[in-house]
Amino acid sequence: MKHLLSLFILLFLVQFSFAQEVCPEGQCLSATLNGVPFQFRDYWQVNTLLDRQQASMDGRQPGKTIIKITLNGISYEQKNGVSFSENIEFEIEYEEGKIGVPLAYTVSSQYQSGLYSIVKEQSVVTITAFTWEADHQSFRLYATANCFLRAWGNRIDDKANLQLQSTLSNILIAVPGWLVAKN
Repeated sequence: MKHLLSLFILLFLVQFSFAQEVCPEGQCLSATLNGVPFQFRDYWQVNTLLDRQQASMDGRQPGKTIIKITLNGISYEQKNGVSFSENIEFEIEYEEGKIGVPLAYTVSSQYQSGLYSIVKEQSVVTITAFTWEADHQSFRLYATANCFLRAWGNRIDDKANLQLQSTLSNILIAVPGWLVAKN
């Protein structure tokens, strides 16, 4: 009986010690925050967008095209009655066909009622594959992330930092008409 209980506990721990991989419509997503699997919501687990960011008014920041990928997590009501939705958001500068570390990227998260943003010096996002669809109206992106995120403001519960590990596979990014016409 003792061995059976030990085996059950071991199987339970193994099941939850790895990131849960979610594959909606062939797009596979996995993420862990401080070693805990990110809980994706039951529907529409990922949002993607290729968008144009305007240049800054003072001219110090040029305009650029960015890939936005949002991993959608669970929603719940906080103690104060306000609802909170967890997510992880990647913004990656679009460089057609580039593999490796992008020129610019950022990662942020809303997790366990807190807001987190990337500590650039301790983080890396890598594009491992970039393939165009046959009609050249969309492309597939594969990427990995190993990021250190810091909480915004002062947290009462001392959960000021998060270690994010994520793998994104076969993520479909639709190309807007203004970029298709440009190519």
